[in-house]
Amino acid sequence: MKPIYLLIALFTSLQATAQSPWTKEKGQFFTNLSYSSISDYSELFGDPDFNVSGTITDRTYQFYGEYGLTNSTSLLVNIPLKSIAINNYVDPSILCQGDCSESFSETAFGNFTLGLKHNFSKKK
Repeated sequence: MKPIYLLIALFTSLQATAQSPWTKEKGQFFTNLSYSSISDYSELFGDPDFNVSGTITDRTYQFYGEYGLTNSTSLLVNIPLKSIAINNYVDPSILCQGDCSESFSETAFGNFTLGLKHNFSKKK
């Protein structure tokens, strides 16, 4: 029964790092800061049957880092920060007179990733 658990663990961990087999050398590091944005939901997701009330802005800031613990094992860190803002939102279910628009903003951390990547086969 134990070999099945080993296979499940092996394939689960390989799924996350299968696209990057290279590890950092001991003491070396790599960092990456990235930013992505969806600035206009109406243009991207709107269609004639659905109208987005207000302006929705979705931004993601992300830090990714790798540090070589040994020549064949790296420590991985990924920290995303998500920021969503809704401006001039009018709730269509409420009857209102005058300016009933509201604005909301929320910023929170996304799913942190902390892991190890090991290179089992180093060909020279």
